[in-house]
Parts: sequence; C-alpha cells; structure tokens
Amino acid sequence: MLPFYDLIIGLCSHKSAKHTLNLMESANNIEGDILFVVTTSVDEDVKQLTAEVSRIKKDLVVCKTSRNSRYFCNNWAFIGSLNNGIQSKFFGTMDDDILFMDGHDFIDRLYKADDIGFSVLGFWSSSHGYPGWGVQHENKEYRDGLIYVDGHNMFTHFTDNILYGLCDSWGTGNVSYVEIEYCTRMKHFTQKPILADASRLRLYHIFRKDEELNDLRKVGASFSDMNNGINLFREKYGIEVNPLNIEYKWQEAVDAMNSQPDKMEHHVLYDGMWNNWSAIYDKFSKEVACVYQK
Repeated sequence: MLPFYDLIIGLCSHKSAKHTLNLMESANNIEGDILFVVTTSVDEDVKQLTAEVSRIKKDLVVCKTSRNSRYFCNNWAFIGSLNNGIQSKFFGTMDDDILFMDGHDFIDRLYKADDIGFSVLGFWSSSHGYPGWGVQHENKEYRDGLIYVDGHNMFTHFTDNILYGLCDSWGTGNVSYVEIEYCTRMKHFTQKPILADASRLRLYHIFRKDEELNDLRKVGASFSDMNNGINLFREKYGIEVNPLNIEYKWQEAVDAMNSQPDKMEHHVLYDGMWNNWSAIYDKFSKEVACVYQK
C-alpha cells in the first residue's frame, strides 16, 4: 500500500464479483498508481474477490459491510483511505459492469483535464455518448456546460472531496438525482466546470446487456427504485422534483440548490455530518470490516 496514489476508485459489488474483477483486471495496463477499494454486503462476493486477486495488478482493498447501499459502499473507498493515512490526486467511483478500453493513458487524461480545471469529470462510455452532451469546450476534446455527468463513472479531486463531501443519498436508489446533487454541489463550491472527456470512447459499459446483472440491480445494492432521488431533495432541500421517467426537472433542481447553498453542507447519508471525516469514520466504521488488502 502507498501513502499517495494518482487515483483511488471506489466500487460496490452486489452479487456481481465477476464483473468487479473484470473491471479491475481491465485496468492492469493503465500507467500510474491506482488503488481499488471494493465494498460489499455479500459474503459470496468477498470469497470470490479474495480468491481471484492474482488477476489484479493494481493495489486492492476489499471491505465487508452490513450496509446494502451503493453510495455507502462507493464512498467508503474515500472515507476508509483518508482515515488510514492514504490520499490521492483524484477520486472516482464506477459501476461494476464497466471495462477500460485500452486505457493505458487513463491517468494522463485526468491530469490533462486538471490543467483545464474541473469539479467533476466523466468519460465517454459505450452507454453514454458525451460528444452529444453540453457544448464543446475550447479544448475540443472536452464537453462543457453539463448539468451533471452520469454516475457510472465520476471523477473528482480528492482534496475537493475532503472539503465539499461525497455523493449523498437517502434510503435506496437515488441514482440520477444523487448525481445531479453531487455535481451541482461540487461545481458550486469549487467554482469549476463539470466536464466530459469526449476525446474518444474509453469505457465499455455492459449496461443492461447482462440479464442476470439487471435482475440483481432490481433488488440489491440500492439499485431498486431508480427515481427515488425525490426523497433526497425533499429531505435535504425541502423541494419537490419530478420522477425522471415523467418529466425532466434537472435545471429546476439545480436552481433550487443554488438558491440555498447552506443546505448543501451536510450529508443525509451520514446523519447530517458534513466534512468531519474522523467523526464519520468513527461512527460508521463499526459497520465495515477490511477483509483483504494488497
């Protein structure tokens, strides 16, 4: 284990260890120091992940938790690392059903985006064609003017997360509105744009092509009720947003957040705590055990 990485990636595995292993294996040829932290509530996933670690060349930590929550699991990579003396230049979370496509220069792309400046960065994947999102940045490899980037891959600066928090969540399945809340909050506090790297297709996203994985997502790891972000905005900001499958209300949600920025400074997921990471770790580490590291 290193004290500092180029990138720490948080992953949630829910009866999907084979996909999580494939994702991490696809990163073997990426140049740079990466730490994967996989957190799962499933005993079988722990067994499979730890049994096949020889496939993974990057550093790896596997954690077992009692929390069946996608965002709790993803975020633990940051919270656990920070409170054990490990930091990085960038922090990212990804869905477990993604593969890096010839991604040897993936870290280099993060540093190039850093030269431009960003709050949250997403990469063009087979499921989300960022060349059609927002407007073209003056650096034509990037797209600007985005309301959010999809949560199947989101990257930030680790130091920004220390100051301004992580993906927040209420109950189960807050997917798209969680991402809108997170991106809006990071953009507000950093005063930097939300960017998409549209230079070329860099990630292959299985995304509903695996029927077994789709069935699992309907019942586990907070993938149920995909539009339940309504509850997050109601609880955190006191506003009503429409379900995404009825009418898109993204800009209304962003405007409501920006009109009351003081309400951004707490996590519903962490019982109202904001960026006191030692207190958050002390309270919630009782629900997480590190079962493997290399």
